[in-house]
Amino acid sequence: FLVTIAISGIYRSGTTDPAANWFHAHYCGGALVSPRVVVTAAHCVEDGGTVRDKDVFHIGVHRHDLTKTPAEDNECARDIAVEEIYMHESYGDRGSATGHDIAVMILAADAVHEACVADGRTQLLALDDDSASDAHAGATLTLAGWGKLRNGFLHGDPSLFNPTAPSDYAHLLNAVQLDAISNTACQASFDSGSTSETIAADNICTLTEGKGSCDRDSGGPLFSDAGTLGSAHRLLIGVVNWGLGCGGTTPGVYARVGFFNAWIRGKVTTAEAMLGVVL
Repeated sequence: FLVTIAISGIYRSGTTDPAANWFHAHYCGGALVSPRVVVTAAHCVEDGGTVRDKDVFHIGVHRHDLTKTPAEDNECARDIAVEEIYMHESYGDRGSATGHDIAVMILAADAVHEACVADGRTQLLALDDDSASDAHAGATLTLAGWGKLRNGFLHGDPSLFNPTAPSDYAHLLNAVQLDAISNTACQASFDSGSTSETIAADNICTLTEGKGSCDRDSGGPLFSDAGTLGSAHRLLIGVVNWGLGCGGTTPGVYARVGFFNAWIRGKVTTAEAMLGVVL
């Protein structure tokens, strides 16, 4: 269900052609919620306030090792083009790029091989539908991605990227468990610091000492395990948005998927009508 979103021609030094070096071209994460629908962050698809040309994006599904081509990585891995992109209309409405930071990408083809679905290797995330501002506070959730590595997990500054030192960044998929906190506690944490940040109903936060998201984790999924939170399925709870530094000294902030459930479903319905297919 986790995808890697790569962009041709920009971002990292060295080659950024995903066909030649996906590791350098990887830009963000995302989550498959149906075979042709990816949920990610708005800041992963925009440039200067407008949506990037869909043709620059490559969506890598069922990836593990980004130093390999999809064919080298595993038999389920694929590189898929993007058909349509929907960025939230109110993105950045709180005076910076922190409000309504969510987007939907419609893929040009199904992201799954039938054989890989049949044996359980490829799965989808169900959309959380609990929009309460303190929903899931106290829950242990999982974050996955290919973010900056230091001291065993995700840390760093994008300006420090060294294309000759792959150990600076994860080329293998990583995952970590994080503790969700209430929006009130999250706001209080930022209020007690030197930087004022606004936590709103469309956010969910985590805070776990020494662990968190960082550069290249943006857009990736914060999710629950099957059988928890009253659901038989893994639920997409949050989408990586932002944080002040990395590593769990201040909360990590995510788009709250329950808040955006109807918006996501509405965009899928719009795409289905436009394409004449069921997504």
